[in-house]
Amino acid sequence: LAEVARALSVQPQLEKLDLTWTNSGDAPFRRGYAALGAAMKGWKSPSLKKLYIFADDIDDDGLQALADGMSNCYNLEDLLLGANDSVITVVGLRALSALLRSKKICLQWLSLGFMNIDGDGMTALADGLASLQSLKSLNLSFNDIGDEGLQALAASLANSDLEKLNVSCNGSFSDIGLRCLSDVLPTALNLKSLDLAHNSINGEGLQAL
Repeated sequence: LAEVARALSVQPQLEKLDLTWTNSGDAPFRRGYAALGAAMKGWKSPSLKKLYIFADDIDDDGLQALADGMSNCYNLEDLLLGANDSVITVVGLRALSALLRSKKICLQWLSLGFMNIDGDGMTALADGLASLQSLKSLNLSFNDIGDEGLQALAASLANSDLEKLNVSCNGSFSDIGLRCLSDVLPTALNLKSLDLAHNSINGEGLQAL
């Protein structure tokens, strides 16, 4: 990956970069994301609009480096960082949240499925999401955000322009978390799709929603 990053460092005209399922499974590959982040950071007038990284075993250091590089990509619209659930912690998610708070970032589509996001991670991420008014679609499926995370997520959605929200397969939500989500829905006037499938929700939770 480091060699690919060096080649990409002179390709600022690139509009789409797809690195899904390219992980070789070793530590040097993960460290290559530091080189990729540096390459993106060095681009002048970058054109990148779509970045897809799926099942590539990024760790916190790699995510921090990528976030730093993406801060230079002010045309970025679509970001997939899925299936990196084994090594991402709240440390990496804080770096991603800081990116989302940047006024240069105008993401419209963000997919973070299988990213080991628990309640603490969602709380860290929610701060950035609250600042990202351009976002239209958010996928948080196959995580474990729980009630704590759902409360933080709900707070970030107030008066947002989000059209699609996927929080399927997150284990379980009680009436506590769902009530917070329910309270904010009247302000999410553009929301067209809400996916809560494959979560354990009891009667009290459904009533709250």
